[in-house]
Amino acid sequence: IQDRTALSGYANVDSDSNSIEAIGNVFPVIFLLVAVLISLTTVTRMVEEERGIIGTYKALGFSNREIRRKYVLFAAGSSLLGGLIGDIGGFIVLPEIIFMFFSMMYQFPGFQLSFDWTTGIGGLALFTGAILIATYVSCHEQMKQSSSDLMRPEAPKAGKKIFLENVSRIWKRIVLWIM
Repeated sequence: IQDRTALSGYANVDSDSNSIEAIGNVFPVIFLLVAVLISLTTVTRMVEEERGIIGTYKALGFSNREIRRKYVLFAAGSSLLGGLIGDIGGFIVLPEIIFMFFSMMYQFPGFQLSFDWTTGIGGLALFTGAILIATYVSCHEQMKQSSSDLMRPEAPKAGKKIFLENVSRIWKRIVLWIM
């Protein structure tokens, strides 16, 4: 007596679906981590690059809370919008594409897409929370300085060398040529 697992077609479908399931379990986590890291870098850099504007706001009499609110609201809005787009892409668009490829190889009955609310909202909350915390911390670091310090360009980090300084033969000739 043979059951359906003995059929080669069933074994192929089962193998392909197990492969897709394994990728489907890992891909969202990796994608979420990459998105968080990119967003953290972007928001932190935005706050650091607008230090002159922050200094101007402080000099005009805006409170630290009002200045921080501008950046936190921007980060919240962009995080929520990006998270919603990511949820739509991950729960609707990507499964449609995968099943389109599967339907080219196999004949399936119709499938129903479902949105996993706990995963979707949980991922969105983690993503938005991480971005908001990073924005708050970045703003807090800038707000410690006075408005006049913020309006000046930031001093370079101490101890940094340019690439040519590591090539001593060329660097010594440049220094001698300048002197």
